[in-house]
Amino acid sequence: MAKVMTLNKRTNTITKERTETGAWKYTVTGADGSEIASVVFKSGTAENRLLNSDLLDIVRDRLDALVRNGHDSFRAYNCLQHVYEALFWADAPLLKEDKEKDGEQ
Repeated sequence: MAKVMTLNKRTNTITKERTETGAWKYTVTGADGSEIASVVFKSGTAENRLLNSDLLDIVRDRLDALVRNGHDSFRAYNCLQHVYEALFWADAPLLKEDKEKDGEQ
């Protein structure tokens, strides 16, 4: 299990480990050591796994709720804009150069 470096200071700890299927499992632990959440991301063609875009959609929904409920600030809008941009690029078709670089044909 490896600790994940976070960009923001907080009291939660995020760790990751490989599952037996090769997928990554992330666990968020609170300051008191209790597990807050655990997610497993898709690996290869495995079914029923969380995708990066799923997590981005959850964050987008939370930020949308903040803005709709009167917490609209430049910071919230800026975060939301970047999440939308990340979702766009996460689902964008690969360019020919990207496919060649990744070894796909």
